[in-house]
This record gives sequence, C-alpha cells and structure tokens, in this order.
Amino acid sequence: MSKGVTIYFMRHGETYLNRYNRMQGWADAPLTERGIHDVERSALGLADVEFSGIYSSDLQRAVQTAEIVKSYNNRTAGTMTIIKKPEFREEFFGSFEGLEAEPIWDDMLDYVKAHYPEKNRFSTDAVRNEINAFHQMDPTHEAEDFQAFWSRVELGLIDVVTRHRETDQNILVVSHGMTIRNMVHELIPEFSLGSFLDNGSVSIIRYQDGLYHLDAYNQTTHFAIDDAVEATRKNAKRMGETLIH
Repeated sequence: MSKGVTIYFMRHGETYLNRYNRMQGWADAPLTERGIHDVERSALGLADVEFSGIYSSDLQRAVQTAEIVKSYNNRTAGTMTIIKKPEFREEFFGSFEGLEAEPIWDDMLDYVKAHYPEKNRFSTDAVRNEINAFHQMDPTHEAEDFQAFWSRVELGLIDVVTRHRETDQNILVVSHGMTIRNMVHELIPEFSLGSFLDNGSVSIIRYQDGLYHLDAYNQTTHFAIDDAVEATRKNAKRMGETLIH
C-alpha cells in the first residue's frame, strides 16, 4: 500500500462569542475558561499522537488552541513552529460579524429554500448555497461567497498536502467549525451535512493515492476526564514546566 498523510483537523475551543451565540468568522475573541479546559482535555487525549507538522488559522482562538495542544503533546518537539495560515480562517460573514447568530441562520435557511427550491440542506450543493446566501443577504455583500471561501481554503489544503504527501505523517490543523465542516463536505463525496462541530473536536482525513478518506468526524471520545487535566497541571507545576493556557 502506498504512503499518504493523515490530517487531524481540530476545531478551536469555546470563545466568548461562541458562548453568547454570536456570529464569529473573522471577528475574533479569546477562549473562555471552559474553552481552555476542553482543549486541554482534547490535547491530553492526543498526547501520544506524534505530529510532524502543526498548522493553524491565524486567528487568535485557533492559535491559542494549537499552542495548548502542542504544550500537552508527549511526542511532538517543543521547538516545533506552529505555522499560521490565513487560508484556514473561518468563513467571513461581513456585516453579520458579532450579531446574534440564530435569527441570521434562520434567515439564511429561508433564503436557500426560496432561491434554491429544488435543493435541500443535504444536497451536494448545500455548502455552496449556504455560503452564497450569506453573501447575498449581507447588505454590504462583503461576506464571502463560495468561490472566495473555497479558493483560499483549497490553497491552504494543497500546501499542507504537498508538503507532507507520501510521508505517512500525522499533521495537526487547527481551524474553525464551518471551515472544517465545509471542507469535509467538499472533499468527501458521501458526506452529508449534519450537526455542527463541537469545540475541541477532531475530524481526521487521510489523503492517499489522490483521494481523501474520512476516518473520523466531530470526534470527542478521546477527551481526557477532568481529573486528568488537573493532575497534569499539578505535575507540570511540580516539575517546573509551563503549560500554555
């Protein structure tokens, strides 16, 4: 069997805009205490996975998440540089950024039903229709349309795959809920949109022989228990080590 590369896509931890259910694309907010704790639980569950490269969206919530994962990992060199890539940013929601999310999502779904009546949320065009709807609904029309979104995300993906293809390495990419979900939808033909990704969750895609294969989606079963996080913190303090929070 030929070699490939396995990419662990992790969604960042909860932010304050997540907590208050606000639209958060390029708008950025720091992780909450819960967000930090959930990332620590996810990081501990992945502590023995050797990552040969760590990439992150350049937004602070993703970078902070990547730093925590790196600091908890037992097999990844502490000197490894986290490569920040704007290509892996969240969708840009234009003038909707920071506004209450629920009514905007409701309006978007109504727009899709009205303008794409032959389609549904689980069709092959679902992501394209959603993103284009946000673009059309935004009074400024500055929200990304599908072409703008996918052009930048695909460039980031191609760069990572090109660097690591046929190495059998594990690569970590910390990104965002919609970006990861939409990426999986475009890469995996049999994937249908379902629930949104949990904060700190991992979705695993393997690239081999020119094809993408989905090994896990929205995985949280690896999360360590709360006591394990506290024990790791105490042990690091005793050993004089610094864990990034």
